[in-house]
Amino acid sequence: GSVPGTVEEWLSSIHLSKYLNKFISSRMGSVSRVLEIWEVELTSILNIEPIGHRKRIMKSIRDLRTLQSSFDEAEKRKRENKSKSTEQETKWLHSKEDMIRGVDYPVRYFGSAKLTVLKVLNSRAHL
Repeated sequence: GSVPGTVEEWLSSIHLSKYLNKFISSRMGSVSRVLEIWEVELTSILNIEPIGHRKRIMKSIRDLRTLQSSFDEAEKRKRENKSKSTEQETKWLHSKEDMIRGVDYPVRYFGSAKLTVLKVLNSRAHL
């Protein structure tokens, strides 16, 4: 599932489109505002009387909040991982070009092995 893009899509998905005008006229016409609705607002502001409809709306809002929270967490982890990989890339002492050309002293980049010669083999030459 995904968070609907509009209140109209959301109400349609829970088969309560008839309340769209009430949401819009009550300045609750955005999904971000819908996610902030309190149950008391359904009766006090939106005048939605049937308890079954209010329960369906609140359950859907709870589900959307969970989806939104999961999406936000995934985005946060994605940004953190991107940040970590950028940090790791910047920790190298030498540029890629310097590593290919070679350096004047022994380098210990790959585990504890001491590198004195870095040779690039053409894998096609061995076929």
